[in-house]
Amino acid sequence: YIGSAPKYAIDVLLDDAAQAYYGFIAMPVFVVNVLAAFVYNPMVTELTDQWQAREVRTFLIRIARVSLAIVAITVVCVVGAWLVGVPVLNVLYNTDVSPYLVELLVLVAGGGFLAVATLANVGITVIRFQVVLVPIYAVMAIIAYLMSNWSVAGWGITGASWAYFGTMALTAIMLTTAFLVGVGRLSKR
Repeated sequence: YIGSAPKYAIDVLLDDAAQAYYGFIAMPVFVVNVLAAFVYNPMVTELTDQWQAREVRTFLIRIARVSLAIVAITVVCVVGAWLVGVPVLNVLYNTDVSPYLVELLVLVAGGGFLAVATLANVGITVIRFQVVLVPIYAVMAIIAYLMSNWSVAGWGITGASWAYFGTMALTAIMLTTAFLVGVGRLSKR
Protein backbone atom coordinates (compact mmCIF):
# COMPACT_ATOMS: atom_id res chain seq x y z
CA TYR A 1 0.00 0.00 0.00
CA ILE A 2 2.75 2.45 0.94
CA GLY A 3 4.20 2.59 -2.56
CA SER A 4 0.78 2.65 -4.20
CA ALA A 5 -0.80 5.34 -2.01
CA PRO A 6 -0.06 8.15 -4.52
CA LYS A 7 -1.70 6.11 -7.28
CA TYR A 8 -4.77 5.54 -5.12
CA ALA A 9 -4.93 9.26 -4.30
CA ILE A 10 -4.80 10.10 -8.02
CA ASP A 11 -7.60 7.59 -8.61
CA VAL A 12 -9.81 9.36 -6.06
CA LEU A 13 -8.83 12.99 -6.69
CA LEU A 14 -7.87 13.29 -10.37
CA ASP A 15 -9.05 12.00 -13.74
CA ASP A 16 -8.18 8.90 -15.76
CA ALA A 17 -5.67 10.80 -17.90
CA ALA A 18 -3.66 11.77 -14.79
CA GLN A 19 -3.80 8.16 -13.61
CA ALA A 20 -2.48 7.00 -16.98
CA TYR A 21 0.38 9.52 -17.07
CA TYR A 22 1.38 8.68 -13.50
CA GLY A 23 1.34 4.99 -14.40
CA PHE A 24 3.57 5.64 -17.41
CA ILE A 25 6.21 7.56 -15.46
CA ALA A 26 6.02 5.29 -12.42
CA MET A 27 6.78 2.15 -14.41
CA PRO A 28 10.60 2.58 -14.30
CA VAL A 29 10.57 3.00 -10.49
CA PHE A 30 10.99 -0.69 -9.85
CA VAL A 31 14.07 -0.98 -12.08
CA VAL A 32 16.28 0.23 -9.21
CA ASN A 33 14.77 -2.28 -6.79
CA VAL A 34 15.07 -5.17 -9.25
CA LEU A 35 18.71 -4.34 -10.02
CA ALA A 36 19.48 -3.99 -6.31
CA ALA A 37 17.83 -7.36 -5.63
CA PHE A 38 20.27 -8.93 -8.11
CA VAL A 39 23.06 -7.58 -5.92
CA TYR A 40 21.85 -8.59 -2.46
CA ASN A 41 19.64 -11.66 -2.97
CA PRO A 42 22.59 -13.98 -3.69
CA MET A 43 24.19 -12.74 -0.44
CA VAL A 44 21.30 -13.47 1.93
CA THR A 45 22.60 -16.92 2.89
CA GLU A 46 26.11 -15.60 3.51
CA LEU A 47 24.75 -12.66 5.51
CA THR A 48 22.72 -15.07 7.62
CA ASP A 49 25.78 -17.27 8.20
CA GLN A 50 27.87 -14.25 9.17
CA TRP A 51 25.21 -13.03 11.59
CA GLN A 52 24.81 -16.45 13.20
CA ALA A 53 28.59 -16.76 13.53
CA ARG A 54 28.61 -13.33 15.27
CA GLU A 55 30.82 -11.83 12.58
CA VAL A 56 29.03 -8.52 13.14
CA ARG A 57 31.73 -6.27 11.68
CA THR A 58 31.97 -8.33 8.46
CA PHE A 59 28.17 -8.47 8.30
CA LEU A 60 27.84 -4.68 8.61
CA ILE A 61 30.61 -4.03 6.08
CA ARG A 62 28.80 -6.23 3.60
CA ILE A 63 25.50 -4.42 4.20
CA ALA A 64 27.30 -1.07 3.78
CA ARG A 65 28.80 -2.21 0.47
CA VAL A 66 25.40 -3.30 -0.81
CA SER A 67 24.00 0.07 0.29
CA LEU A 68 26.70 1.85 -1.72
CA ALA A 69 25.86 -0.36 -4.70
CA ILE A 70 22.22 0.69 -4.36
CA VAL A 71 23.27 4.35 -4.36
CA ALA A 72 25.35 3.76 -7.50
CA ILE A 73 22.50 1.89 -9.21
CA THR A 74 20.11 4.70 -8.30
CA VAL A 75 22.41 7.38 -9.69
CA VAL A 76 22.83 5.42 -12.94
CA CYS A 77 19.06 4.92 -13.22
CA VAL A 78 18.30 8.60 -12.53
CA VAL A 79 20.86 9.68 -15.13
CA GLY A 80 19.47 7.09 -17.55
CA ALA A 81 15.92 8.33 -16.94
CA TRP A 82 17.08 11.90 -17.51
CA LEU A 83 18.85 11.03 -20.77
CA VAL A 84 16.53 8.47 -22.36
CA GLY A 85 13.55 7.99 -20.05
CA VAL A 86 11.15 10.31 -21.83
CA PRO A 87 11.90 9.09 -25.38
CA VAL A 88 11.65 5.45 -24.32
CA LEU A 89 8.38 5.99 -22.45
CA ASN A 90 7.01 8.02 -25.37
CA VAL A 91 7.63 5.08 -27.68
CA LEU A 92 6.38 2.46 -25.22
CA TYR A 93 3.11 4.25 -24.48
CA ASN A 94 2.69 6.18 -27.73
CA THR A 95 2.17 9.42 -25.83
CA ASP A 96 4.18 12.47 -24.80
CA VAL A 97 5.42 12.25 -21.20
CA SER A 98 8.01 15.04 -21.64
CA PRO A 99 6.06 17.45 -19.36
CA TYR A 100 6.70 14.94 -16.55
CA LEU A 101 10.49 14.60 -16.75
CA VAL A 102 11.07 16.02 -13.27
CA GLU A 103 8.39 13.77 -11.83
CA LEU A 104 9.98 10.76 -13.56
CA LEU A 105 13.35 11.60 -11.99
CA VAL A 106 11.78 12.07 -8.55
CA LEU A 107 10.04 8.71 -8.84
CA VAL A 108 13.20 6.88 -9.95
CA ALA A 109 15.12 8.45 -7.05
CA GLY A 110 12.29 7.29 -4.77
CA GLY A 111 12.87 3.81 -6.20
CA GLY A 112 16.38 4.03 -4.74
CA PHE A 113 14.87 4.58 -1.31
CA LEU A 114 12.56 1.63 -1.92
CA ALA A 115 15.64 -0.51 -2.61
CA VAL A 116 17.30 0.70 0.61
CA ALA A 117 14.10 -0.02 2.55
CA THR A 118 13.96 -3.51 1.05
CA LEU A 119 17.60 -4.15 2.00
CA ALA A 120 16.92 -2.96 5.55
CA ASN A 121 13.89 -5.26 5.66
CA VAL A 122 16.10 -8.17 4.57
CA GLY A 123 18.64 -7.21 7.25
CA ILE A 124 15.92 -7.05 9.90
CA THR A 125 14.77 -10.51 8.86
CA VAL A 126 18.32 -11.93 8.89
CA ILE A 127 18.92 -10.68 12.44
CA ARG A 128 15.43 -11.89 13.44
CA PHE A 129 14.15 -8.53 14.63
CA GLN A 130 10.90 -8.70 12.64
CA VAL A 131 8.88 -7.53 15.64
CA VAL A 132 9.50 -3.95 14.44
CA LEU A 133 8.14 -4.46 10.93
CA VAL A 134 4.39 -4.35 11.54
CA PRO A 135 4.49 -1.16 13.64
CA ILE A 136 6.76 0.58 11.13
CA TYR A 137 4.64 -0.41 8.15
CA ALA A 138 1.42 0.53 9.97
CA VAL A 139 2.76 4.01 10.75
CA MET A 140 4.07 4.39 7.20
CA ALA A 141 0.73 3.35 5.71
CA ILE A 142 -1.01 6.13 7.64
CA ILE A 143 1.67 8.65 6.67
CA ALA A 144 1.52 7.54 3.02
CA TYR A 145 -2.26 7.93 2.98
CA LEU A 146 -2.20 11.41 4.49
CA MET A 147 0.82 12.63 2.52
CA SER A 148 -0.48 11.28 -0.80
CA ASN A 149 -3.96 12.70 -0.49
CA TRP A 150 -2.66 16.11 0.61
CA SER A 151 0.04 16.22 -2.09
CA VAL A 152 -2.17 15.03 -4.93
CA ALA A 153 -4.99 17.40 -3.94
CA GLY A 154 -2.58 20.32 -3.99
CA TRP A 155 -0.16 19.51 -6.81
CA GLY A 156 -1.57 16.66 -8.90
CA ILE A 157 0.95 14.32 -10.49
CA THR A 158 3.85 16.40 -9.19
CA GLY A 159 2.49 16.00 -5.66
CA ALA A 160 2.03 12.26 -6.19
CA SER A 161 5.66 11.93 -7.28
CA TRP A 162 6.97 13.81 -4.27
CA ALA A 163 4.62 11.88 -1.96
CA TYR A 164 6.11 8.63 -3.29
CA PHE A 165 9.65 9.96 -2.85
CA GLY A 166 8.90 11.18 0.68
CA THR A 167 7.22 8.01 1.87
CA MET A 168 9.95 5.81 0.42
CA ALA A 169 12.66 7.99 2.00
CA LEU A 170 10.92 7.93 5.38
CA THR A 171 10.34 4.17 5.14
CA ALA A 172 14.03 3.64 4.31
CA ILE A 173 15.08 5.81 7.26
CA MET A 174 12.76 4.05 9.70
CA LEU A 175 13.72 0.55 8.58
CA THR A 176 17.44 1.34 8.49
CA THR A 177 17.23 2.82 11.98
CA ALA A 178 15.35 -0.25 13.23
CA PHE A 179 17.96 -2.49 11.60
CA LEU A 180 20.84 -0.66 13.28
CA VAL A 181 19.05 -0.69 16.64
CA GLY A 182 18.45 -4.41 16.20
CA VAL A 183 22.08 -5.06 15.36
CA GLY A 184 23.13 -3.08 18.43
CA ARG A 185 20.79 -4.95 20.76
CA LEU A 186 21.02 -8.45 19.34
CA SER A 187 24.74 -8.59 18.68
CA LYS A 188 25.41 -8.34 22.42
CA ARG A 189 23.45 -11.49 23.23
